[in-house]
Amino acid sequence: MATDLQQRTAIQIAHCKKLVQKVKIAQKQLGLDDDTYRDLLQSENKAGHRSAALLKSWELENVLKRLGKLGFKVKPTKQAGTRPQADDHQCKMIRGLWLELHELGKVHDPSERALVNFARGQFKTTDGIEALQWLNGYQKQRLIEQLKKWVAR
Repeated sequence: MATDLQQRTAIQIAHCKKLVQKVKIAQKQLGLDDDTYRDLLQSENKAGHRSAALLKSWELENVLKRLGKLGFKVKPTKQAGTRPQADDHQCKMIRGLWLELHELGKVHDPSERALVNFARGQFKTTDGIEALQWLNGYQKQRLIEQLKKWVAR
């Protein structure tokens, strides 16, 4: 069983590895040659290390701040499992009807996930509906008609 100190050390090591990765990404994004990069590293730590792997986490954070002043921008990571919404005419209409049903109080959850779950329930013979994009034209039209009838009730 790992002790508390071992667990904290493992977490710190993982944190430093992520910081080193960000520093390397910044180097590439800013187009710094190796000598300039190592000079920058050396100027940000008292021991004069020229390797990011030898720096402490607070030193790496200082390097990242300096790189930020030079123009480095951290890009947000894509969330796993996200996909763009379908944007064809039929899907927009389906989504609009779904939101209208929510406004009428007939649907409690207006989310895309709830809409897809509803669609999956309407086409039980079709396996694997994970997004509106996966519906064919006939299924989309059928879903539109079902939602229209529900709105009319």
